[in-house]
Amino acid sequence: MAKTNKETNQIIVDAFLEKNERVMAHFYQTQWPITLRILKTAGCSESEAKDIMQRSFITLYDKIRNGKYENRQEASISTYFQKICRFSMLNHRRAAHKSRTSYIDILEIELPNHGKNDNFEFFDSENESRCQKLLNEIGEKCRKILIAFYWDNRSIEEIATMQQLTYESAKNAKYRCLARMKKMMTNNNV
Repeated sequence: MAKTNKETNQIIVDAFLEKNERVMAHFYQTQWPITLRILKTAGCSESEAKDIMQRSFITLYDKIRNGKYENRQEASISTYFQKICRFSMLNHRRAAHKSRTSYIDILEIELPNHGKNDNFEFFDSENESRCQKLLNEIGEKCRKILIAFYWDNRSIEEIATMQQLTYESAKNAKYRCLARMKKMMTNNNV
């Protein structure tokens, strides 16, 4: 019988708690190609990706050691780690550009198969009000989902509970809302 996410996660968590370097190194090595692909798609260099991955690994280690990681059946620890990487990358960009991460940055990360559109500009504080207007026009449900996920740092599980949806429905709703927001941005030349 195959192990569940929760069982597999617990093995990794126990290895982190026991400081099992072999398992931790294996986890790091298996996450590297995935992380590199995601971060390169988002426009990071390999060097930046290495820095982000290392910071994210330390963050994961600290969360596990401090009891802030909650082992759940629905999500793997790998997915949780990739979310840490994504937020670490966003924080890295914020620091590098000394400005807020744009809404379009998030859209491009989440929808990597859609190439950059020449009509898109990086949003600075002048354009933020237009994007906020689009968020208000997208509909209450989508607005709540996008804000909860990207700005309130809520997990899909939390959003599912908040919206009274299943995990998969919440995940699909977030993707559809993101696609709709991107389409609205294109149509409105934001």
